[in-house]
Amino acid sequence: MLGLGVDLGLMALALGTATASRTAAIGITTALAAVSYVISSLAPVVHFIGPLRYASPFYWAVGHNQPADGVGSASFAVLAAVALAATAAAVVALERLDVR
Repeated sequence: MLGLGVDLGLMALALGTATASRTAAIGITTALAAVSYVISSLAPVVHFIGPLRYASPFYWAVGHNQPADGVGSASFAVLAAVALAATAAAVVALERLDVR
């Protein structure tokens, strides 16, 4: 769950620096988290949503019963890669942002 929180927080940071709007960053990240949760929750039940579950950070954070069994190396690698990509996007956007 920590990895999921870090990923969503870094996505919000990247969006905030890219848009220069706190409201947009919070709103887009919240919508992304909600859609990701719905996809992860419905994937086992709804057949056509199944392939989309791999795009959901919730799937990688809790989809394989990680709270009980621990995080696997693939799940950790995906969550870490998303965190690194979001950090890189935030750094690039921050360098382009005109802060005076």
